Amino acid sequence: MNIAEKRRREEEKLSQIIKAYSIPSEAAEKEASTLMHSYYRLCGLSWRLLELESNADVYERRKAYIKKLNDQEARWIDRLQKKFNKYGLMLEWCGPLPHIVRLGDPGGCDVIERYFY
Repeated sequence: MNIAEKRRREEEKLSQIIKAYSIPSEAAEKEASTLMHSYYRLCGLSWRLLELESNADVYERRKAYIKKLNDQEARWIDRLQKKFNKYGLMLEWCGPLPHIVRLGDPGGCDVIERYFY
């Protein structure tokens, strides 16, 4: 199974969770797709920030840009967290990138796995 297929499988898993909240099938699939795309973009931003903040020379030269990205990341996390919370899920960090776990189960297993190219 390639990465695209694994990502699609996880998107379908999220769609099933959303459907449990009485969301019509087509709307659930669209919402799952939107959430997962947003989640992967957040992971990309978080990774980029980690790289920028880890290099002292780059950090000193690009402080304003890094601050702007940090503010963007904070808003993105708040927005995505609220959306996941609606479906009994939450973002949790145990490393540089967020994991998707059940709401109220910190330290629990990932409900939705993540796959990167």
